[in-house]
Amino acid sequence: TSLAKLFRKNGYLSGAFGKWHVNHSLSTPYELGFDTYTLYAIGNEWADPYYGGFFFKDGVRTPKSDQYGPDVILSDLLEFITANREGRFFAYYPMLLPHTPWQKTPISEMDLGSENKGYYPDMVDYIDVLLGKLLDSLENMGILQETLIVFTSDNGSSRGVQTLYIGVLVQGGKSLTIGRGIHVPLVVYTGRSDGIESNDIVGITDYYDTFYDLLNTGITDSKLDGHSLASYIYDQYSPGSSTRKFNYIYFDPKRWSNPLPKTSFAFTDSYKLYEDGSFYNTVLDSEELFPISESDLTESENSLKAKIQVFIDSISATR
Repeated sequence: TSLAKLFRKNGYLSGAFGKWHVNHSLSTPYELGFDTYTLYAIGNEWADPYYGGFFFKDGVRTPKSDQYGPDVILSDLLEFITANREGRFFAYYPMLLPHTPWQKTPISEMDLGSENKGYYPDMVDYIDVLLGKLLDSLENMGILQETLIVFTSDNGSSRGVQTLYIGVLVQGGKSLTIGRGIHVPLVVYTGRSDGIESNDIVGITDYYDTFYDLLNTGITDSKLDGHSLASYIYDQYSPGSSTRKFNYIYFDPKRWSNPLPKTSFAFTDSYKLYEDGSFYNTVLDSEELFPISESDLTESENSLKAKIQVFIDSISATR
């Protein structure tokens, strides 16, 4: 199943706009429930996502002309929203930025050449520009307060860049299993002026369960794998009330050229256990350089490790 199929079943029109990278078939977005799309990284031919080249719009190879790629994507997204603002719509917006190639943006003040990671800060800043235009457009249409916006990422930033976070220089960790490879932000805009901040664990499977819950399907599906976040959105959340105590990730790097081993692991907000038995305190050892030996485990750590192992086994049995 897919989010688009879920929304379609509940009377929504769905559109996908941005970086696809699922497979090459031009019909796959429709098969997954989308009614329309403008996508990069689909089809058997790719081009520069930012300058020149083309996107595929509903299966048709469409040149970008002299327009900046992310601006084209946003324009098509806003056209979709405008056409459906009186009804129900679901828009999937996997942004091109700040993915490589590192290119100059419309707000870049320096010319560093055709591809230079010095453009990375500008590319991140242009994400803010695009989101600002999106929010302003929703407000001008009079639907901002009625629109739920979910902002997140699929992995850490490229290992070729460094960013400053609370005074600490952080190396990108894309395709790594440590925190800087898998720990990403999640911001949910609900139209309210106040809000909450939480460090609770959220997994990728939780999004489907959350929308399933918010749509009030009235159907109980025991096969759902995630944990609904609806209570956070409905303002019924209280600290410590999260039902997700562990998260699980199956990691298969076969698509990348780097020789990383296939593995799986589960973690809490402080500890992580790999399928080979390696156990880490990720607060004290964020780079996971020093696995805790069995002889050094405290009683509480030993108990927690056993619980995480049971969780891993329960998922591995269905994998």
